[in-house]
Amino acid sequence: MRRDVAAFAHRVGMDEEGIGSVKLAVSEAATNAVVHAYRHTDGAGELQVRAFVDASELVVIVCDTGIGLAPRPDSPGLGLGMPMMATVTTRFQVVSAGRGTEIHMAFALPSAA
Repeated sequence: MRRDVAAFAHRVGMDEEGIGSVKLAVSEAATNAVVHAYRHTDGAGELQVRAFVDASELVVIVCDTGIGLAPRPDSPGLGLGMPMMATVTTRFQVVSAGRGTEIHMAFALPSAA
């Protein structure tokens, strides 16, 4: 998933630093889905990624069909994933209404892309 999105980012003109940010954010979003969305299924569940260009941005959406967002006092993580994703993106949004969560991330493209 990460490799495919990175290849697409390269094709649409992102530089190595931008591609690194995309890879980091996609990896974090996918890891969060496995650890949190599918915690009752030992990490088994569906995960999808969509990537497309919209105006001057690469938009990446990582979707799961898990249990949705909920507080988790037993969380094995440090809680730094979403703030980190927000830091490396130009726009970041979490969409969760009950089951399933979508992580929407946008990355600025070079002006010549």
